[in-house]
Amino acid sequence: MTRILPLMLLLACGDKDTSDSGAADDDGATDGDETTDAGTTTDDGTDSGGADSGTTEPLDLRWEIVDSGGCLDAYVWGLNTDATLVLWVRHLHGIAQTAHESKGEVIEHWDLAADNTDGPTVGVWSGTRLDEAFCQAEKGGHTIEQEWFASSGTLDIEVIPLGVPQDGEYPAQATLTFTDVVLEAPLDVPLAISELTLIVNVGYLPN
Repeated sequence: MTRILPLMLLLACGDKDTSDSGAADDDGATDGDETTDAGTTTDDGTDSGGADSGTTEPLDLRWEIVDSGGCLDAYVWGLNTDATLVLWVRHLHGIAQTAHESKGEVIEHWDLAADNTDGPTVGVWSGTRLDEAFCQAEKGGHTIEQEWFASSGTLDIEVIPLGVPQDGEYPAQATLTFTDVVLEAPLDVPLAISELTLIVNVGYLPN
């Protein structure tokens, strides 16, 4: 983890070419002696083998996240359109407070494949009403059906203080940039974040 105080904040979301995030291929099975990517079937019915084309690429959350927010010091979340999928970051080590105390930007770089015991936790939940899962003063009515956790990739965090701290709040703007992140779950397909930037306010108490 690299921390630099202070530095000028550079926001760079960037435009990227869109591409198909990965639909499952047909296995190309054939009759007779026709050769396909799935292998060759001989006249006696035996399969000579071939490349497996039935794999499915991870869903890239870059194209799924349409809303985001944050609170405390610090939780950050990003939601899909119907609040059935939420990307979340928990980094409860006072980064907004540090920005206020230093009167400048705080910049952190994290390797998510490392054992970052003092760093952020990055996860994804699937379920229902996940817009009520974070930053709510009262317990939401959400449900969680599955969860994934980041196993590789990088997360860059930049925080600049906003206003004046008061009543336990340290208002700040946080920019989180995810790069080549893979998230895994037991007995489920992985998820991915090729590149995504979230810009949210943190340091506030829940609504």
